[in-house]
Amino acid sequence: MLHRPLPLLAGAVLLSSILDADSAATDFATLPMLQGILPGKTDYYEIDQKVGLAPPYLVFQVKTTHATYEVQSVRSLLKTCHEIRVMEEYRKTSEGNQTWAGAKDSFKDIGAGATLLVKDPNAARKAIGRSLSKTARSIGRFFRKQTQDTPERKSSEGRDRDLGAGGRSYAKTAREFAHRLQLDVYTDNPYARALISSVAEQQGVGKAAVGVATFLLAPVPGLRTVTRGSLTSDAINAEREILIADNNPAEMRHQMKKRFLANNGLVEGRDTDPIAAYDAFLSNGNFNPRQEAYLDLYLELLGNISGRTEALKHLGEIQTETDADLIVSQYELLATIHQKKSKLTRLIPFGANVGGLTMDDELLFACPFDTLAETDYLTGLARELQAAATNVAAKKTRWLILGEADDFFQGIPVTANLLLDPELNK
Repeated sequence: MLHRPLPLLAGAVLLSSILDADSAATDFATLPMLQGILPGKTDYYEIDQKVGLAPPYLVFQVKTTHATYEVQSVRSLLKTCHEIRVMEEYRKTSEGNQTWAGAKDSFKDIGAGATLLVKDPNAARKAIGRSLSKTARSIGRFFRKQTQDTPERKSSEGRDRDLGAGGRSYAKTAREFAHRLQLDVYTDNPYARALISSVAEQQGVGKAAVGVATFLLAPVPGLRTVTRGSLTSDAINAEREILIADNNPAEMRHQMKKRFLANNGLVEGRDTDPIAAYDAFLSNGNFNPRQEAYLDLYLELLGNISGRTEALKHLGEIQTETDADLIVSQYELLATIHQKKSKLTRLIPFGANVGGLTMDDELLFACPFDTLAETDYLTGLARELQAAATNVAAKKTRWLILGEADDFFQGIPVTANLLLDPELNK
């Protein structure tokens, strides 16, 4: 098992407990990977020019009127800035102003004006230090208010990831509200989660009629439309969003399995291996329902690619939330590459990751990393990738990452600045 990069808990602590003061990597304005995708300053937020480095990710500080966020990874930055934008725009509406005031009690449990560490890639709590303990308790109290029942599906972190904002009591209203505001009801951002939960509760007990039919996000120059954690410009699927909003997790999985069986001509009692693999995937508590819905979509978009049953078995064996969050982005990138750039013929699971074999027998490993560096985790991952390439007799191997890196890492060619590839974002 490779040593994973430090995960970050959604809480209110300073990154100084993790990063050295001299760990600045670069200025935000000089990052080519975000040019034309995410402006550094808008009416909703301002990203600090000093960018920290925690390989394979960058660390950003984002200031807003309601909190200061510290966010690890470009992937999390895109989602967090979208959530901030939605919350601040909604706050300007008459309904939003009313419900925001109602959410203030929940915000107190988070820590008004505190720094938020967005959990990506889910760090070991011990690494964050004693300063986290008080915050962790307050965050825990907040989430316990939303989730009174004993979790049925537990992740490696001991959480029931089926429980979105609104808990069980107001789950349907929360899903509907989050959908209309283009928010992720299963987000780990406690401010967004608290707002969704507060609105759902107020509407559920008849204290507020939440009308957001006229809510529209104002255009922002230089901002690519990426929402709810997506990396590519058209990764959000309207049908999947309705599936997530209209159904509780059990209902959603039931509908997904019916579709999976029908699309693949599978019959219960006959096609035991692929059905068992799909069931194992849907039973893995390290994925939240949104991730399951989109992993299922990405597998559909990959078409009749070989290795599907093995890939589903592999998803069922993912052992941590960290690896679950990471592999969802890997599948998104592979599906986009397959649809728009290079047809893939086979999925190649290795370790806790997945690659794709092209028609030219090149093994592509597309991962949401911001940088590559000589760390134990990344050098070990390179060895796993090379071993996987040998096992499938790949003629070539290639990393594809979001940020910048040398042309080769551990002897493997690197394609950098993946988000700027015009073929993937046309």
